[in-house]
Amino acid sequence: MRSSDPLTFFFNNLSLFATKVVAHVELSFAAIGVAILIAIPLGAWLGHIHRGSFLAISVSNIGRALPSLAVIAIAIGILGIGFLNTMVALVILAGPVILTNTYVAVTEVDPDAVQAARAMGMTPLQVLWRVELPLAMPLIFAGVRTPPCTWSRRRRSPPLPAGADSGTSSSTSRPTGPPASSPVR
Repeated sequence: MRSSDPLTFFFNNLSLFATKVVAHVELSFAAIGVAILIAIPLGAWLGHIHRGSFLAISVSNIGRALPSLAVIAIAIGILGIGFLNTMVALVILAGPVILTNTYVAVTEVDPDAVQAARAMGMTPLQVLWRVELPLAMPLIFAGVRTPPCTWSRRRRSPPLPAGADSGTSSSTSRPTGPPASSPVR
């Protein structure tokens, strides 16, 4: 095999690569969006009432321990093969990280700032929206940023089961041949 063969393959199949990149980006954005919609409100509420740390941390630990391929395999019987199945697996991987970061961020807001807001006559909801969430945003956004970084570190791209994007099997979405060696982390 000549060294120019991968480049030739790439340039001869630009539409295939473009389709796969778009499918990967759509899947990643959909998964992170659903995880945000579930985890941030739940984590903010639990952090605001200063209860549920066991729930937030336990869910996070369970979610981090689940391998994504096992979740996909189990969900095939319920959701079938496709985009939704893979998205659910990625949401299960992303949700706990976002939930934990949001919970910790809201819980660790300076108590003096919260007390000052209450002393000014703010309602609990106003304290959450005007004091706790703005002060917690850097850590919340760190939690939102972490899952996509973890996904890219674990594998080159999320595996797409057959029929998940343009109707091609997942075996055609990857180059064939022996896997490239990579350093062990």
